[in-house]
Amino acid sequence: MKKRFLTMSIVLLASFNYMLLPAEYINGVKTSLEMNDAIPDQYANLSAPQSWNTFKSAYFTVYYLPQDDLKSIERKLRTRTLPSFGRNTYPDNVRSSAEKIAYRLDMLFIRTRELLDTYPDVHVNLRIFKTRQELGDEYYKIYKRGKDMASFYVNKDKTIYVCESDLTDSLIVQEMARVIVDQDIGVILPAGIKNLFSSYVNSHLDE
Repeated sequence: MKKRFLTMSIVLLASFNYMLLPAEYINGVKTSLEMNDAIPDQYANLSAPQSWNTFKSAYFTVYYLPQDDLKSIERKLRTRTLPSFGRNTYPDNVRSSAEKIAYRLDMLFIRTRELLDTYPDVHVNLRIFKTRQELGDEYYKIYKRGKDMASFYVNKDKTIYVCESDLTDSLIVQEMARVIVDQDIGVILPAGIKNLFSSYVNSHLDE
């Protein structure tokens, strides 16, 4: 309880200090959406709607494309060692690539909640695109502006969008931290504040 109170106090204090920052500093804060807002020419002719395959874990519904390499995705999600869970070990009943991805995502989510000391009851969608171009197309469909990024999170539908070519466990836990903070506090914090929590989780994930 004391740790949770301290965490929330830090959030409120950081939010207040953040609002006092000069506008030019706030606008310069780096987020997972690092690019200018001009609409690039490549978004003029977007591809047809994607056909998704899915599987579920305790905390995630994973959407992936038929051409995605699940073995490659699984390898990218186990480059870091988690306390108590290890890096390369799975229970005997976890055999397929989809089962391994589901298990690893849940372990990463549990570790992220432990580090933030917040435990919201939330089920998250994860959509994995093949390239940054495809991810940028999806961002444009949602927000009607161009972005070049490795990942982003939409709070309204509790969905993390990622690019397979940039996917790592470090990237995914940073997006998980944004999900957990938004769901636990109940208000949408400035991107710069959420990035502080994301960086904290990424830095301490292996401890």
